[in-house]
Amino acid sequence: MKKKKNYKVSPTLIAIITLAIVTLASGKTIYVDDDAAGANNGTSWVDAYVYLQDALVDAKTADKPVEIRVAQGTYKPDQGIRQTPGDREATFQLINGVTLKGGFAGVNGNDPNACDIELYETILSGDLLDNDDDPYDPEDPSYWENVLKNQHLEENIFHVVTASGTDNSAVIDGFIVTRGIDYRVDFEFIGTLIIETNIGHGAGLYNREGSPTVNNCSFRDNRANAGGSGMYNKNGNPILTNCTFSGNSSGGMYNDNSDPNLTGCVFIGNSAAKGGGIYNLNSNPRVSNCKFIENRASMGGGMYNSGSGSFSVSGAIVKQCSFISNYATSQQQYIEGGGAIFNEACHLNISNCLFTGNQASKGGGLYCRNKCLAWISNCTFDGNYARGNAISTGDNLSQPSNINIINCIMWDSDNNINNFDNSDIVITYSNIRGSRWGLNAENIIDEDPLFADPGYWADVDDPNIVIEPDDPNAVWVNGDYHLKSEHGRWNPNTQTWVTDDVTSPCIDAGDPNTPVGDEPFPNGVLINMGAYGGTAEASKSFSEIPEVVNVNDSDNGGQVTLIQGQILAVTLESNPTTGYSWAPVEKQNSILDQFGDSLYLPSEQEDGTVGAGGWEIFYFRSISAGQETLELIYRRPWETDVEPAKTFSIEVTVN
Repeated sequence: MKKKKNYKVSPTLIAIITLAIVTLASGKTIYVDDDAAGANNGTSWVDAYVYLQDALVDAKTADKPVEIRVAQGTYKPDQGIRQTPGDREATFQLINGVTLKGGFAGVNGNDPNACDIELYETILSGDLLDNDDDPYDPEDPSYWENVLKNQHLEENIFHVVTASGTDNSAVIDGFIVTRGIDYRVDFEFIGTLIIETNIGHGAGLYNREGSPTVNNCSFRDNRANAGGSGMYNKNGNPILTNCTFSGNSSGGMYNDNSDPNLTGCVFIGNSAAKGGGIYNLNSNPRVSNCKFIENRASMGGGMYNSGSGSFSVSGAIVKQCSFISNYATSQQQYIEGGGAIFNEACHLNISNCLFTGNQASKGGGLYCRNKCLAWISNCTFDGNYARGNAISTGDNLSQPSNINIINCIMWDSDNNINNFDNSDIVITYSNIRGSRWGLNAENIIDEDPLFADPGYWADVDDPNIVIEPDDPNAVWVNGDYHLKSEHGRWNPNTQTWVTDDVTSPCIDAGDPNTPVGDEPFPNGVLINMGAYGGTAEASKSFSEIPEVVNVNDSDNGGQVTLIQGQILAVTLESNPTTGYSWAPVEKQNSILDQFGDSLYLPSEQEDGTVGAGGWEIFYFRSISAGQETLELIYRRPWETDVEPAKTFSIEVTVN
């Protein structure tokens, strides 16, 4: 009988194998720091590359994924081993599978890996000679007059960053992108005639047929002559989160046949001929929780949307955004309009948005023309100044638009809506101040909405002096447009619920067929009017409905009766460490609406046992009368062709 051999494995070998496995799983990390004084091969902070271009060359041939960590400092596209100093066509090209991440402390920090994009600014600059003017300053009244002066057009980079040909795995996160200038022109010779066309786009970021992921970036003070100086997207679908566009002189963003997705972005102090903040041409942007402040254009100070023809299917979806102090003006008095938004020949869907202190010749808040289709729900308009302070249509009688307005508050003045082209404007369940001549209006009130602290026009030298918006010294002082309530109002300054001695008539006054959404309890089972209706910040109202009905595993196969608007909490035993989880069975036209994600509550084990399981909690709101069986199944999400390990059902009746 052979003797069994016992092999001993070296701890060092185990460590090496473990490190290799972790490295393969997490990918390669490359370091960049312009103050590094080591080997400059990108393997550590001490030995970091000093030029970002060298790191990109390294990452391009490396196995993916790759993360490039860039320390605080200023980096320019013409710097690097393979670069030509002064080359205006040099650019930082994003790469699929590579995350470019800025905001690190680097070798000059106590912790080189400390990451704070505000404290450790990481700048990608197109100013090759460091001789440009100071950036946009919202407090400087001379900014708008000086925006095109002294830009040293002969030496700046055309496109600081390029994302063409990428997908969502190409990531840029935590950078300031600035000082790109593209004022190039194209000349066409027809006989003795010379036609000059501006072709400069995307001085900050240029993107043709790419879909990069852009997070926590700031696009500042870029210049172009054909639009989208901050970012230009052609046939691309980028995803942007928490980005800022400021002081870009030919618009913050230009989308041409593109479908970008923007969340939590800010557009401030940008200017353009059309769409100071964003220009959308035949595009379908999704814009949510964004702010448009102090942008200027001839048409569409905040946003300009245009389709390819009458009732084009392209269009923007704008949700929970603020348009504040945007301005549309030009020498051509007959076309200027849309202080906040200009929309023509395309769709527009706006919900839960705030329009305050915007100015234009026509349509301080919104201007629609040439057969556009607009749906406006749960929006608040106040302090806008124009012919049609809130909304105006075009003046081409042969191309009227269709505009549907519901659950809105328009409290600008008696001149809220001007219908120049006899568009079909339908308004329901809204609070409209003053005249509604020529409008199809039903279930309308005209009562003080009792805003918490409405904004006002003030003297530029003294905010305590209230003046008219047409005064040349007038500036808009924004306010708080939550609705006063004796039962609870959200205070955004203190982040707490407070109570008032009065209750707004706009609370529980919306369309009874519109779900109350995320409105907190107590509520009257009716959505509020205005920008916060249907959201978690909706003001509360008196309700006799009990708040929550609880059921659990012991109620499986049973029955429960709810009052319309009541919340049903379902608590079921679960153990996610096994891969199993509960999921509701979706049903058409359900009388129940799940709100929020399920919550997991782990069990408390006295011996500290890990993986002992706990409970999943689901919340459903009863939204209409009727009867149905609520079903949930327990299985691994990827095992769709396997019978669930457990099921739960309960017969629900809503009165």
